[in-house]
Amino acid sequence: MPLILIRHGEAEHQIKNITGGWTDTHLTPLGVQQAQKAGEQIKKLLKDEPCRIITSDLKRAYQTAQIIGEILNVKPEAYHSLREYNNGEAAWKSTIEAAEMYTSPTFPTIDWCPYPGAETWRTFYIRISEAMEEIFKTPEETLIIVGHSGNLTQVTHWWLRLPIDLIDDINYKFDNASITILSLSELKEKMIEKLNDTTHLK
Repeated sequence: MPLILIRHGEAEHQIKNITGGWTDTHLTPLGVQQAQKAGEQIKKLLKDEPCRIITSDLKRAYQTAQIIGEILNVKPEAYHSLREYNNGEAAWKSTIEAAEMYTSPTFPTIDWCPYPGAETWRTFYIRISEAMEEIFKTPEETLIIVGHSGNLTQVTHWWLRLPIDLIDDINYKFDNASITILSLSELKEKMIEKLNDTTHLK
């Protein structure tokens, strides 16, 4: 079944020059509107087919999932393990404060820790991929994953089964309230059917 990825709508920290990661802020009024438009678009795409909504438990993602869930009449399931990148002591800091504690890249960058107490890209990928293996055990219906730019990138890496040593060389763009669809071809090939689609927001 398809896997639909949706990034949260615009969040407060994005307009206040505060770091993201585990900083836990609500949606802005614009973010609420974006989530509603994403939900309406998903409703058109699904055509009443059954689905599950899986979300990060951070407020901006969970609030987005709730708005979409109300439109689809589906209750979101929150997973702590699907949170955004853990940026350690940089969480809740201004971008200026975070820059002061930033550690320059070390190589290989997959094992680089940019802030005190933060995850490496390797541990981030392992956390997300293990969560997805558990969630995706019996995919009997379309899965909607509501998350963040970083963790949706890791979900895409997991879907494509990229070698772990390549994941710090490849990135994807996920704009606020964008829709990405991952699927299988008739030959069971892993596909990115749609990536970072924001046409519903225009």
